Amino acid sequence: PGIALSPRPAVAWPSAADLAISPLTLLLTCDVDCIYYARLERFPQRSTTLVARGMALADTPTRVVFPARRVARARYRLTLKATAPVNSGTPTTVTSPPFTLSPAR
Repeated sequence: PGIALSPRPAVAWPSAADLAISPLTLLLTCDVDCIYYARLERFPQRSTTLVARGMALADTPTRVVFPARRVARARYRLTLKATAPVNSGTPTTVTSPPFTLSPAR
């Protein structure tokens, strides 16, 4: 079998004030190198509105930046899935609390 790595992502979700700024960003730190897939999704429907993908190095804070797009006023949440690029174990998914974006975005 061998070793199977599952990243433990630590995410600094945007504050209420940061939600009014475009583009939407968050800060990610993984305990091992990780490939991330982040989504801005409608809540509770879970339909994807924006996506950001990339790679974060172990123990290095990485800014995840979503595309600058207008989104409708609605309830949303952020989800982030992290997977090890080698010796992959089970991916880890973390989710923000729901929030409302204003039409100014």
